[in-house]
Amino acid sequence: MALSKFHVEVPGGRVAVTSHGEGPDALVVVHGGPGCPSRYLSPLRELATPGRRVVFWDQLGCGDSEGPDDASLWTMDRFVLEMAAVVEATGLTKVDVFGHSWGGMLAQQFALDHPAKVRRLVVASSAAASDTIRKDSWALADALPAPHAAAIRAGEESGDRRSPHYRCAVRAFHARHMCLVEYPEDVAVSFRETAMNVLDALLGPSDFSIDNRLRDWDIRSRLGSIEAPVLVTCGRHDQARPESARALAARLPRGRLQVFEKSAHLAFWEERDTYLAALASFLEAPLADS
Repeated sequence: MALSKFHVEVPGGRVAVTSHGEGPDALVVVHGGPGCPSRYLSPLRELATPGRRVVFWDQLGCGDSEGPDDASLWTMDRFVLEMAAVVEATGLTKVDVFGHSWGGMLAQQFALDHPAKVRRLVVASSAAASDTIRKDSWALADALPAPHAAAIRAGEESGDRRSPHYRCAVRAFHARHMCLVEYPEDVAVSFRETAMNVLDALLGPSDFSIDNRLRDWDIRSRLGSIEAPVLVTCGRHDQARPESARALAARLPRGRLQVFEKSAHLAFWEERDTYLAALASFLEAPLADS
């Protein structure tokens, strides 16, 4: 399978792009975080075929891309422009897009701002409003064993997120709602190398608060204008709760939801074969049937 690596000039610097496969079509993969390098999405390489490239990039500020020391760069609008430059680098007028978590937020915003460039869209374990993330996170935190729930609430209210009790409770939250299997190496490396300055600038210190630049982000009222077929996915135990994913899909004219019963936030690892088969089916269906 053909492999190419190159850099693309984007607003603020240069980003590292890796393309697997070759052919007339492309799936552009948008990683989460913000600031979490794309390595953790490595199972999606298997979607490359003789007719379809799978294109990954590390967003500016993380991974193998440049990391400029300029906090003003970390905005949704600039990331949309960055994504547009990466899509243009494919040489295609339209691409399929997969966005996970924060990447799903960026992918939806891109589909709204550049509708002519998106053929199909996968919104994986994501949301269409920051308030949804806050509500989902708190609902799941409050359902933890009482000591953990109390520790998270105390840490969020006081701002002391370094206490052993808070950290233990967050680990328990992630064990239930991030990944139900031991972190594969690619996941562990990406999480360890997350650019915290980018994450903090956009989200803030935690998913429970989201009090920085994305705190008021909300595109729910605009989802009806996305004309492309959209597959919304989540795990049954996802921190992006199925009921929220269902509401998101219902707002999309051509949206549908698929829930993976044995997964949390990383279904492409937790139910790898089943998940990749579902994506391949969506990507290969005639557009009228997607």
